[in-house]
Amino acid sequence: MIWYNNQPKGSLAKGNTKHGMRHTAEYDTWCKIKSRCLNPNNKDYEEYAGRGITISKKWINDFMAFYLHIGKKPEGKYSIDRIDNDKGYIPGNVRWATDSEQQLNKRVQSRSKSGVTGVHWSKIVNKWSARKTINGKRYQVGYFHTVAEAKQAIDSYSH
Repeated sequence: MIWYNNQPKGSLAKGNTKHGMRHTAEYDTWCKIKSRCLNPNNKDYEEYAGRGITISKKWINDFMAFYLHIGKKPEGKYSIDRIDNDKGYIPGNVRWATDSEQQLNKRVQSRSKSGVTGVHWSKIVNKWSARKTINGKRYQVGYFHTVAEAKQAIDSYSH
């Protein structure tokens, strides 16, 4: 496949549109999904395609099929979210979500020693540190002797 401006040549994404939505947030999102999953030159390709994240075959060349499934982007700061981060952009696994909803839906980083999002070992205090991000702001929940205690504190924390 040949790519031009992060889009496959000859695709709807290059301008052969008939739906009148080329300059919408939904169309831009669809183009970015395709690029992350299909374009080896995309900076995020390894984080997506490299770990098996794909886009539905029904949606690759059919923006309207994608749009009819996901719907209009809500007003405010919403972006596309995969409900199960180990699955691709497929029907039933995508939604519009706020930053805080996405923070709750993050996968555990591969370098994590605790296996729990928001919990890491603090060498300074020799305890497990628990942090929670809410609406883009990070809160220090506390320091704990066990990962289980730190996870429980994160799960019950509200600001």
